[in-house]
Amino acid sequence: MTGGASGGHPELLAVGDVGVDSFAAVDHLPRRDEKLWVLSSEDLPGGMMGNVASVAARLGCPSGVVARAGDDRHGDLVAEALADAGVDLRYLRRIADRTFNALAVTEPDGGRALLQYDTEAFHADWSAVSPDGLAATRWVHTSLDQERCLSAVASDARAAGVSMSVDCEYPYILRDDVVDLLDGLRVVFVNEQAAEALGGVDAAIAWALDKGCRTAVVTIGEKGCVVGNLAGEAIGVHVPAHPVEPIDTNGAGDAFAAAFAVAALADWDDVAAAQFAAMVAALSTTGRGGQGADLSRARLVDEADAAGYPWRDDVP
Repeated sequence: MTGGASGGHPELLAVGDVGVDSFAAVDHLPRRDEKLWVLSSEDLPGGMMGNVASVAARLGCPSGVVARAGDDRHGDLVAEALADAGVDLRYLRRIADRTFNALAVTEPDGGRALLQYDTEAFHADWSAVSPDGLAATRWVHTSLDQERCLSAVASDARAAGVSMSVDCEYPYILRDDVVDLLDGLRVVFVNEQAAEALGGVDAAIAWALDKGCRTAVVTIGEKGCVVGNLAGEAIGVHVPAHPVEPIDTNGAGDAFAAAFAVAALADWDDVAAAQFAAMVAALSTTGRGGQGADLSRARLVDEADAAGYPWRDDVP
């Protein structure tokens, strides 16, 4: 495995939050006024874009983050974990604030509730990326909650001819300016809650494609995902979830986005990319946190064989 830090430039840039997920394991998610004993707790590296870059790097794609972390112990934990995964840190900025932190309250079956702590470190500094640096990149991934830089990222990526994907969650999917971002976008990933806000899975796919996005993928958790694209090769194609016994579902959507991008960069068609992404997302739930699962090539090949997926060696 090689990362951008070894000398080359990242092929994939994840723009947004890196941080620490603080886990509290409980028997079940608490109801109002209920007191629960915490069965175990730990701090693990996370953040949506930290997870995306880490998974992509471990899949063999040179990846980097455009992000900020605080000058605290959590920032040290994040930077060390990303470096260990092979993630390029040239665009990671350390600032005088706390590192982005989310409290994940988790059930034994992988169910969860998240509480996020606000900090300036949540917001990426897109100005850190030079035009030459962007031109050397093949794919940019970000999320709708990066409101401060989202328009600039989309505009710059479009001008540079760089493929771009966006993670779309509720309630950000309902912002008026979102439709301006979709024209020419390589792919949008819409989660189940955001799709419901748009009128359902079919409506969400139609909404994205009507606005000029080339591919729309609606992720529907344990039911898999649905894919549609402008090319007409995939019109509401359902891709089932890969069967696993989940330990922790944190970061599964991020793993899906990373794996889809890696497959797309290898010129897989959208349905094959979604199959690969569904498998990687499922396997990501078999470890703790968004970066803790075994995603070795040997395991991926074995899982693909067991599921009857055709394995292609052009994935790094």
